[in-house]
Amino acid sequence: LDGLIHGCIPVVIQDESDMFFEGVFGTVGLGYDYSDFSVRLAEADLPKLVDVLTGIPLRRIKAMRKVVMHVRDYFVYKDMYNPSKQNREELLSRGRPNQDGF
Repeated sequence: LDGLIHGCIPVVIQDESDMFFEGVFGTVGLGYDYSDFSVRLAEADLPKLVDVLTGIPLRRIKAMRKVVMHVRDYFVYKDMYNPSKQNREELLSRGRPNQDGF
C-alpha cells in the first residue's frame, strides 16, 4: 500500500487472494476496479514480469496513474497517525474531503 499512497501503480503477484478494498470501489459507486489502477500477474507468470510491464502502453499507464491519484486517499487513515488535534487537522486538510475512508 505504501507505493500506491505515493502514486505508484501496484503490481500484484498473488494467486487466490483479494487485495485491500478489492471490489469495494465499484460497490460504493466510484466506478473503479483494481484492474483500473493495478497490474495483476499470476505467480506462474512471474518470469514474464518484465515483458508484461514493458508491454503496457504509455496511454494505459497514464490512465492508471490518474486513477491511482484518485483512489490513494482511500488507503490512508489520516487521523490515526497523529493523536494531537493540530496534527490531525493538518493531515486531514491535505487530501480531498471525505476521502480517507468509506
